[in-house]
Amino acid sequence: MPHSLMAVVLAGGKSSRMGRDKASLYSPKLQRTLIEQSIKILSQLTNCEVVISSNTFPGAIKDLVPDCGPLSGIHGVLSCVQEQSHIQGLLFIPVDMPNLSVEKLQSLVVIAQQNNCAAFISNSFLPCYLPLNNKVLRIVSQQLESNDWSIRRLLDKLAARGVPLQDTEQLVNINNPSDWQQHCQ
Repeated sequence: MPHSLMAVVLAGGKSSRMGRDKASLYSPKLQRTLIEQSIKILSQLTNCEVVISSNTFPGAIKDLVPDCGPLSGIHGVLSCVQEQSHIQGLLFIPVDMPNLSVEKLQSLVVIAQQNNCAAFISNSFLPCYLPLNNKVLRIVSQQLESNDWSIRRLLDKLAARGVPLQDTEQLVNINNPSDWQQHCQ
């Protein structure tokens, strides 16, 4: 039976603040790289196919419009899977949020699918769930064409539903060497 959800690890960033590729950072605390941690989390979701969005990771879905932040990855994946009718929607997570919980992500997906809407964690714009339809792809494409790379504005245009999260520790992302050092402690 085909999966109705596609979960996407956004790993295409330049990691300029980190100074090296974040996806390949090995965490002694997790005993795996950040990309492996993201895949492990997403693999536990119900009825889910996991893919990677990256211009450098082997086998990943590439950006069609590079260098436009996470919106590039979202656009590339939406464009690639738009004809796959068995997929109802896509869950996007950044590779640099190793503390995300399967339960909260599953809850985000359920709320979005039950309400047939885009959804995101209220304290952040990623992770987010986007239904797979022509409207979403059209809006993402229009934003890229107008050099508007904002995930927040995308979610506003889609009237996305914010889902509260009490444990904001899950949303800690790793952007620079100091963040990484703190994560590894």
